[in-house]
Amino acid sequence: MVFTDGSVFGATVGCGACAAVLVPLAGDKDNYYGGTGKAVGKNVASLRCELEGIIVGLELSVKYFQSSKYRQNSEVLYVLCDCSSAIDVIVDIMYAATGFEFFTILSYLEGIYSQK
Repeated sequence: MVFTDGSVFGATVGCGACAAVLVPLAGDKDNYYGGTGKAVGKNVASLRCELEGIIVGLELSVKYFQSSKYRQNSEVLYVLCDCSSAIDVIVDIMYAATGFEFFTILSYLEGIYSQK
């Protein structure tokens, strides 16, 4: 399970950052990755920060699952995000304002995650 968040300081557009925290599988305390944060930019919208947070969470999850001894044949990853607009973008995949780069990264992560 991954918790993600992104925000902008002071307004709807401004200095933005994001973070993600991974909760490891039961019994896998030796392989704990914790959380990570990232500066997104100086003139960015909150939605972009939320999307970057989801990507950071997915990257964290890929690293975790690549090294976990507790993997099973089938895994379910829950990404918890408090921004319904970001969730809509990820689910719909075709949102022109977010740019092609997010979907390139998501496709790449999907390919890595689906490999054993």
